[in-house]
Amino acid sequence: MQPQYSDTARQPHPYSDILHIYRARAVSKPDPGDDRLQVRILPHMADIMETALLPYYPPFFKGNVIVSKTEEIDKEEAEYVWVAALPDFSLGFVLGVANSFEASGASEKFSRSYDYRAVHQGLSRRNLIPKYLDYKNLYVQYWTDQYLEMVDFRHGDKYIIQSNGNMIVMETNQIYLRVGSGSLDEAEENLSASVPPYSAIRMSRQEIRITTPSLSIKAGQISFGDKNLNLLATASLAPIFVEGATLHPQKHMTL
Repeated sequence: MQPQYSDTARQPHPYSDILHIYRARAVSKPDPGDDRLQVRILPHMADIMETALLPYYPPFFKGNVIVSKTEEIDKEEAEYVWVAALPDFSLGFVLGVANSFEASGASEKFSRSYDYRAVHQGLSRRNLIPKYLDYKNLYVQYWTDQYLEMVDFRHGDKYIIQSNGNMIVMETNQIYLRVGSGSLDEAEENLSASVPPYSAIRMSRQEIRITTPSLSIKAGQISFGDKNLNLLATASLAPIFVEGATLHPQKHMTL
């Protein structure tokens, strides 16, 4: 049986169906319902002034939507992206936001690396660093100056951290949720400490610990345990005064 295509017929040719990698500048993000990104491929389209002539490409991987700073909104601060396109640019895909070019020597560290030491220090203060944590095992899924999301690929731990102190940490033996900063952990024990207010929930198999300046619960019924006894209840449901504080009985709160 003869092959369907000869080797000669399948060799790369200019303007064929072979995708090439190009560096481009993000130009515009269309309206909702269109997940493409308009790009300016460089240097080929550097001099095109009429942006309507520039191509729109969808994300390379299904399920992704790629966004970045654009010429339309951010002007000279627009970011670069990598695209895979045909040589005539009639078809292409956006691969992702591009890093800047830097030296490849082993002695020169990549200047745009995320600040692992600061992240490690912040997690350590909150007892969120397991003994097995290793920088070499952390797969960073996305990070900017305001946001970091990473996974320990060997143990399955998940970290989501914002620059304002908000974080969600899921480790093997605990889950930690936090809103707000509070740069010193003296606030863990002293809510009147002179630090920015924050709230946190630490959950383990043994306990749930809540730290917050104020706790409000809105519920039709609150149950503690399974004894089915009313808590702070009287026959008349009249308020009870204790050391100057007024306790209002809640007939739907039980023990």
